[in-house]
Parts: sequence; C-alpha cells; structure tokens
Amino acid sequence: MDGITLQESERQHAERLGIPNYQVWRLNKYDQTLARRLGRSYDLLVDNNPSAFACCWRHFCVMMLEYQKLLRSGGQLLTEARGLSHSVTGNHSRWCFSFEDWSWVGLRLGLVPLRLTETVFALEKPARLG
Repeated sequence: MDGITLQESERQHAERLGIPNYQVWRLNKYDQTLARRLGRSYDLLVDNNPSAFACCWRHFCVMMLEYQKLLRSGGQLLTEARGLSHSVTGNHSRWCFSFEDWSWVGLRLGLVPLRLTETVFALEKPARLG
C-alpha cells in the first residue's frame, strides 16, 4: 500500500505509524510524471478529494490521466461524494463535482463510472485498456 502527500509532516507521521507494507511518498498528485515516478500499477486508488485542491482544469486533467495510467486492468479509482463536492475556495460552483460530473470525466478517459454506494463512487479501468 502506498500513499502520497505534499506535506513532509504527513509523510513522517505515516512512517511513525509503522503499518506493515505501507509506504508514503512525498509527491504532487497533479504532477504529469506521477505514474512514472511511482513506477508501478495498482488495483485500487483512493482519493477522497480529487478536485478540491486543483488549481485549474488542466492540472485536474493531468492528475486524472496519471491515475488512469496507474490503474491495472480491472482496477478502480474510488472517491466519496463529500470529498468530491468539497471546495477549498468556498466557491461551490468551481470544483464541486457530482456523480454525473465524475462519470463524464471518467468516460472521457475510457473508465467506467460506478456508484458503489450512495456516497462512494468508482471509475473502473476495463481490461481492454490494460
């Protein structure tokens, strides 16, 4: 299990927890080299607030493209409705995403949108995109 954060204090805190098979990287999720820098693929990616801290649409799209590269065939990117609708600017029309918005973005990346529960959403990478 890997985690990423921009904050060195968060990375150090995660290290101190001593969770087996857990490594935290100090990386920017909006970096267009994220997939290459991590150098592996995943069955599951979890981002509880994928849109809240994006400075612009371009960087949000870069992050989503990198996430798509990081997923194995059949892998899923999970998020939650509250985090998806969170806005750090207080401007709720800027980056507040609904399930429909999340689905639209996923479909453009060739990912299948899924509503796993009322509040947990996924984008799944089909085997054909392997």
